[in-house]
Amino acid sequence: MNNLLARLLLVVAVAVVPALAFQAYTEYQARQTRQQVLEDKAQRLAGLVSAGQHEIIEGAGQLLAALSAVSFIRKTDPEPCQRFLADLGSTMRRYDGIDVIALDGRLLCASVPYDPHADIADRAYFQKAIASDTFVVGE
Repeated sequence: MNNLLARLLLVVAVAVVPALAFQAYTEYQARQTRQQVLEDKAQRLAGLVSAGQHEIIEGAGQLLAALSAVSFIRKTDPEPCQRFLADLGSTMRRYDGIDVIALDGRLLCASVPYDPHADIADRAYFQKAIASDTFVVGE
């Protein structure tokens, strides 16, 4: 009887173990596929976010370059500059926090209410912008 039971258990094991191994392999492959799909989605999302940030930064650089050519800004005339930036901020929401800083570091005008005595001459990003004469993104 024990011999028969042992043989029966061996037959069951021979039948069940390959099925369990196949199931485990199938689950492993499905998990690997899901993980790859998620990684691909994360990569695409990161690419979209990066492209969007690049577009915003590039657009801000172009806007600032255009602003630097406006005559009343070049003459450091705060009143028309303030009106212009307020209008710009209301029509271009993406750039509603634009400030114009004079070469000495004082705030000339801004698209939002500001302290007319503000001075950023001691800030690292301002010093870097003055030294490099190019568009700079701060901390």
